[in-house]
Amino acid sequence: MFPLSVILDHHQDQKVKNMTFKTVLSRENRQAGTPVPPVGQASLPGSSPVGQASLPGKEGRETHFLSSITGPAGARLAMTGRVRPRRAMLILTVAGFALFLNPIPSSGADFQDTNARMREMAGAAIFFGDEVLAKAKELKPGEKFTIDENGDGDPDILIFNDNDPKHTIQPILVKVIDEDDDMKSDAEGDTDSDCWVADWYGDGVIDCVVDYEDKDGDNDVDLLVLYDKDFYGRTIAIVCEDHGDDNRLWYTRNYAYDQPGCQWLSDFNGDELFCMYDFDVQTGELFPKFENPFCFYDIDGDQCSEIAIRFSGEDRETNFLRYSFDVDNDAKKGNPHDYDFSFNCEGAALIPPDVITMPRFRHGKARNGHIAWEKGRETANAMTWKKNMFIWDEADNTANPADEVEKHHERWEGVGGYRLPKCNFRREYDADFSGKYMLYWWPIDGRLHQFGAEHGELYVDYNFDGKEDMVFFYKDTNEDGYFDVFQVDLDADGSIDREFQDERLPVVNVSIENYENLHSFYVNQLKKTLKANREVIEAMKTVMGRREPTRIEEWFTRTMPKEYHAAKTLASSLEAKRYYQDMTREVLFAELRRFLADQGRPLSPEEIAVYGRGEYEAFAELSGKLK
Repeated sequence: MFPLSVILDHHQDQKVKNMTFKTVLSRENRQAGTPVPPVGQASLPGSSPVGQASLPGKEGRETHFLSSITGPAGARLAMTGRVRPRRAMLILTVAGFALFLNPIPSSGADFQDTNARMREMAGAAIFFGDEVLAKAKELKPGEKFTIDENGDGDPDILIFNDNDPKHTIQPILVKVIDEDDDMKSDAEGDTDSDCWVADWYGDGVIDCVVDYEDKDGDNDVDLLVLYDKDFYGRTIAIVCEDHGDDNRLWYTRNYAYDQPGCQWLSDFNGDELFCMYDFDVQTGELFPKFENPFCFYDIDGDQCSEIAIRFSGEDRETNFLRYSFDVDNDAKKGNPHDYDFSFNCEGAALIPPDVITMPRFRHGKARNGHIAWEKGRETANAMTWKKNMFIWDEADNTANPADEVEKHHERWEGVGGYRLPKCNFRREYDADFSGKYMLYWWPIDGRLHQFGAEHGELYVDYNFDGKEDMVFFYKDTNEDGYFDVFQVDLDADGSIDREFQDERLPVVNVSIENYENLHSFYVNQLKKTLKANREVIEAMKTVMGRREPTRIEEWFTRTMPKEYHAAKTLASSLEAKRYYQDMTREVLFAELRRFLADQGRPLSPEEIAVYGRGEYEAFAELSGKLK
């Protein structure tokens, strides 16, 4: 019912433990879940926006700042929806949470209070009534009839037996309420302002309500509210807002959202927002919970989001934030989700009241609203957390390799949304959130890093066989917020093959607040790094007289196109090419050192330092003199 978008990949000392699987065989045996306490503590400071040029640099270290336009430029679980009736359900229980992967629909016998709750949320108009329901039960698949409630000669209510092949439940009796009085005599409902009500099996229980609203009067949908039930029978509402006016929101089947059948057909792109609302049976109020909210931002108007922010919490408290960026802006039609890095923050932050918008439900009253889409980036940028893990997708492919369908789709949730593999994702840990969301460019490896991170690592599995092939380690030994030690374990055997200590090299501080500046800086640096890598790789091969490719080059250029399911994705990605260049360069540098030592001409400490500082073009020129 809810998009499955809880990140299970926390800091190394908080990794998921005690993962168990349970199979629930009957709806009668459902048990209520265990409430989850807030994680950590955090606060919302009243300070200036993150990204000002005020970070301290190491004494003697030249610190530059990439200028930006400042200002508002801006774990709880999410559960999936019903898929098929009367089937066993797989529950993945992780650290006290339960992920519902294949939920089962309810019936009147299971949840006797369903209609009462639906009435409190969506009002009395959604019900068929005994006489209409009895007539509807006589309909054959595809048949329909209409009701003219106000006697004006045109239909106001459409009743039909939905036989759309996309549905997995039959029969589904549907009531369409024409709320903008534009239903014609041919009796077709629309999805700009009408309300669609679904009764699975025709048992009189209202299972789902999909309410469309045209808020600006242009005869297309701007808001969708889905009234549904979670696995425990608790009634919920999902608010989906179309801020980009592309007239696409959530896709449903059986008039519900289920993750496997709907996620790749839903519009988690462009300028969009959705928020989950639970129903408090004690007060009769709806309140935001789980994804609270999930915001998508299309900076350049190409209908592909460059930024995705997932606030996770309950009511006005947020316990977890995933803040993802498509920094190279390479998402496009056919691959609409291509996020590169994310901040994954834990703590507990209160949402200020001036950023909240109150949704309007058909009948129910909201106790608290959610963060307005227009305020999402501003609010995220101002939050202070207990800790943060920065994740970069080095292979430029966030698809879930464990799922036969999902492995062909990069994640719409950002860098996260399923348990990320250990390898090919760089992780950096800021245990006290001292670096906020500030990044910096480090010349030693030519990458953007998380300011304030105490350490980081990148485990490499270049051929995706599940085995570690190489490891890069990062350390901040003097606690100034910048890495100063870079280590390489060439064969992932636990021993360091190369280490370079930062010689107070200049860094460039980079703010996330202005996306255009961030994107421009990164792409320019990426192109420079690709060029420098090519030159130094060729130079080292020339010195050694090597013509055959390294094992990494062999896999990337010859084996990958034949064997790897995401070969086209990697081959077309500048990020991925650079990643494989870096691996190749390190292998060749180690070979070059051995080769020259065997020739009686080992590299001097200064020559090694040129390479260590990331001055690859200079080292390529130097290598030309070694032949």
